[in-house]
Amino acid sequence: DKQNEGARIESEASAIKSDATGTITSIESQGRKLLREWGAVNEECKKTILQLRNNVCGTKKLKQEVITIEAKQRKGERLEIADCSVSDFTPGECLNAEFAAMMSQRGIYDVSQLGGEVGPNMKHECGPGGGTQYYTREPVSPPKTPDYGAECPPLRLKTICNDFECPVQCQLGDWEGWSSCSKSCDGGMKRRVRPVDVYPQYGGEECDPTKQEETCDALACDRP
Repeated sequence: DKQNEGARIESEASAIKSDATGTITSIESQGRKLLREWGAVNEECKKTILQLRNNVCGTKKLKQEVITIEAKQRKGERLEIADCSVSDFTPGECLNAEFAAMMSQRGIYDVSQLGGEVGPNMKHECGPGGGTQYYTREPVSPPKTPDYGAECPPLRLKTICNDFECPVQCQLGDWEGWSSCSKSCDGGMKRRVRPVDVYPQYGGEECDPTKQEETCDALACDRP
């Protein structure tokens, strides 16, 4: 009986180890996929930044040519060109997409305008598809020369946020009964195990121990 009990415990431990190995392999595969996707997005971002820099440089060059021409027409009088300047973007909360759409219909893009705190049902913490996040900024000064000064750039930016799977926490089953003691005297070991009902995923908390051991039958075999 003790031999059979030991074999059963060993078989269950092997099954648990196999399941854990499969979970680790799946997580590693997802990690490699995310790195590939991030690499592609990063390269696209670099191209966009370079294009924007080129646009800015081109605009500055054109503006300088206008200033030079105007200065000649004004007989040396310098033309002062002041563009619209804006503050830095301020990120808003990551909101439930439906709630954000309802806000935008009312012309509200910053939840602070609503007053009070943002309720949990209004936020989007995680989940496929993501939520909606607005970045807003304000004009610091308008263009002083409307004919030549650059108009204010967009004051609002809409993005998708928290577009990732929600963490799955480990869930354990109940402990099984203790096994028989491995020895009838001189000290043996007894064991018990519990199953993993749900393995953690996407950064969920790891499982607590699934196996326990205790000493048993510690009395000496040669006791009187």
